[in-house]
Amino acid sequence: MTIEDEQMRESGHQHSTAAAFVVREVVAFRTAVQSVPITPDVSAASIREQLASYTFDRAVQLDDAMRDAAAMIRRWTLHATHPRHFGLFVPGVHQAGILGDPLSALYDPQLGAWWTAPAANEIEIHTLKFLAGILRFYAQPRSSPRAAA
Repeated sequence: MTIEDEQMRESGHQHSTAAAFVVREVVAFRTAVQSVPITPDVSAASIREQLASYTFDRAVQLDDAMRDAAAMIRRWTLHATHPRHFGLFVPGVHQAGILGDPLSALYDPQLGAWWTAPAANEIEIHTLKFLAGILRFYAQPRSSPRAAA
């Protein structure tokens, strides 16, 4: 096994471990949200102190970075999905959105032009047509000549 092979194997393991952590975090947090404080009680100085070890002069293990980021966000975020949150109305987080975000990040479809992401554009148009129907708004979305077929 070459050094490159070993690095690729280690990188793949690192990514699969980090991905498994994120999946566990998503599953656990759906019920754990009830036990976290609704509002954060923190100063900018405290967060900056936590971030001080990230100097960008060395690589950080992906697992460690993911765990640290999750812990900070869990601890220092207003949890609008908490059952006792009575602030501004924020709809609950749906599992489809939780799972759709990583797919979007993975494929990074560029929706600026139809031809750069035909499937993503058509999914968006299909969804918007459905929502427009619910709202009884029947204007047709514009599409490129190439997409009209």
